[in-house]
Amino acid sequence: MTKKITFNKIIIYLNIFFSFFLLLIYISVEINPIEYGYLSLISLLYSPILLINIIFIIYWIIVKKSYFLLSTIIILMGYSHLKKQIQFFGKDINNSKNSIKIISFNIRNFVNNGWKENNREQVKKKLIKILNNENADIICLQEFPDTVNIKLNKNIELYQNLGTTILTNRKIINKRKLNLKSNTLNSCISIDLINEKDTIRIYNMHLESIHINKKDNFLKKIKKINEANIIRINQINTIKNDIKKCQHPVIICGDMNSSPYSLAYEKISKNLNDAFIESGYGLGNTFKYIIPLRIDYIFHQKKINSYNFNTINTNISDHKMITCEIIIN
Repeated sequence: MTKKITFNKIIIYLNIFFSFFLLLIYISVEINPIEYGYLSLISLLYSPILLINIIFIIYWIIVKKSYFLLSTIIILMGYSHLKKQIQFFGKDINNSKNSIKIISFNIRNFVNNGWKENNREQVKKKLIKILNNENADIICLQEFPDTVNIKLNKNIELYQNLGTTILTNRKIINKRKLNLKSNTLNSCISIDLINEKDTIRIYNMHLESIHINKKDNFLKKIKKINEANIIRINQINTIKNDIKKCQHPVIICGDMNSSPYSLAYEKISKNLNDAFIESGYGLGNTFKYIIPLRIDYIFHQKKINSYNFNTINTNISDHKMITCEIIIN
């Protein structure tokens, strides 16, 4: 009996620690990496700390103790964070003539099977097959080699810069690249296109990459993550300032290299809707890593409705493809 009580005491102390750790993560979302540096990295631990709290809930329910309320209340307090990673309902629409289908996908330069030309050609063929099956109207690709040409079933126009590429079957009337001041080959481009009587602006972003390699020790990795976080904040400010000048409905797609629990996400999503939150279902992770990471997004202005958000797993890349349909009110 004594051992059981002692064990449960240890568990409750651990439960208290990880519950307050989760609270700290909620707060860390607002921490600016430019001002407070490494403190902002705490938000990256959201998924594993959330899982630990869920395990505590299950344990206390099994042993029939009311302590399960502690983690339950803390998780519910952060419901706005939870729904950035998990959606339970979704929002569907069936074959509307007014809808526009959008794809965003980081294809990793066709090298998921290695750099050999034959392997890259196989990946390219798989991508073409998938894109033709998806039959999207707007396709935003990141890490798409500038030297590669692809032909789809639909007649398309293409615009790209440093591997950031937009393909569309709509008429493009304006093409632009934004100066993100990247240390790497990351970039952001935009096009204005005609959709019936509307003009729509599409942004395709590939924000600052981290470029961690196997030789980096733990401290080196943390340093690289923090440096990239700082650069991304400035890049997002550039994009948001450009959006303020736009008179057309706006959609932003791409690989942000930031989790939805970061200040980067908070800044870019302000006054915009996240298509996954609006119409997604299930887990939102888009990057295949040790812990579930969601770093690929489709955002749109509130005058636009999104439906049928879907995350598609392929063997083309270490990212997943994301799609949705939008209707402009």
